[in-house]
Amino acid sequence: MTMVIRMIEYDFAIGIEHAEKQWRRYRIEFPKSCVLFLRSSGNTPDYLEADVVFPDGNTYLYSIPAIKMADYTKDSIFEKNLLMLLPFYVMRYEKKDIILITIRNYSRCF
Repeated sequence: MTMVIRMIEYDFAIGIEHAEKQWRRYRIEFPKSCVLFLRSSGNTPDYLEADVVFPDGNTYLYSIPAIKMADYTKDSIFEKNLLMLLPFYVMRYEKKDIILITIRNYSRCF
C-alpha cells in the first residue's frame, strides 16, 4: 500500500473513534493530518492525493500535505516549537562532507 492509502485508513479510524451522533445521523470528521518526509528530493510531492468515490457516485479529492524536513531550519523548528524534530535536523547534512568530517573528528576522541 502507498502512504496516501494508509493515511486514509488511519484518518478514517480516528474519525470513527471520535464520531458524534447528531439527531438521526453521525458526523465523522477526519483529522488534519500530514506526512513528514525525513528525506526528500525534487520528486517528493507537496501533497499526497487520492480520489475517493462514494456509493452515490460523488468523487472527493483526499489531499494530505507533505512536510519536508529539509524545509525546516533550526530556527524555524524552535519558533514553531517542533522540538521533536531536532534529532532529525542533522539529516539535512547527511550527503555533505561536513558529516563525514564530524564523524571522523568524533571517532578520534575515543
